[in-house]
Amino acid sequence: MPLHLRAQQETIYINDACLRKEIEFVGLPYLPKDYEEKIKSLTNHPSLFNIINQISTTHPYKEDNSLKLFTDGSKIEMGTGCSYCAFENGIKVLEWKGKLEKFLTVFQAELMGLKKAIIKAS
Repeated sequence: MPLHLRAQQETIYINDACLRKEIEFVGLPYLPKDYEEKIKSLTNHPSLFNIINQISTTHPYKEDNSLKLFTDGSKIEMGTGCSYCAFENGIKVLEWKGKLEKFLTVFQAELMGLKKAIIKAS
């Protein structure tokens, strides 16, 4: 992109999205309401987050006899993998771990874990 066009584009962006000012360029209006606002920063620092009141170590759900599946996919320098486990009446009844190709993404690993769990549950 030519420098003068890039400069004009940046001017519109700064005025509209950052400064939230209406601007017109080549007869086209650019309105701040047409663009998302930046996400506001955290109101509390993560170190001040009271984790004790947020995570329950008791049963977080109503106990029933249904099968509960938990899946995970991850990627580290050494490789990519996925897994699932299943609980019934609070007892682990199924567990599976799979090593995947190193070039796969963490998203693909997550999907593979979900796929394997769904196949096993159905």
